[in-house]
Amino acid sequence: TNVIVVARLPVRSGVCDAIVTDAPFGHRCGSKKAIRKLYPRAIAECLRLLRKGGILVFLSIDEETDLVDASLRSSAAWKSLDKIQIFMGFVCIATVAQKR
Repeated sequence: TNVIVVARLPVRSGVCDAIVTDAPFGHRCGSKKAIRKLYPRAIAECLRLLRKGGILVFLSIDEETDLVDASLRSSAAWKSLDKIQIFMGFVCIATVAQKR
């Protein structure tokens, strides 16, 4: 069985125009501690994969939006574009950002 780690995807850097992710969230997908480690690593990997001007749409639950925002702010390479509230039986937030 092959295991692909989100922080080291087997893809060349700068080749994606857009990435849309429905990231794991909530207690059913692991502990909050695990998610707090995962999100920054996943967002950093998205930065590596996106070309300049590429778009990231990162879906998370409302209570984890601050973690997504902090991960994006940790690099000057991101420009925040929008937040979209989505109701899927519960409130989710799609954070939209662009690689500078």
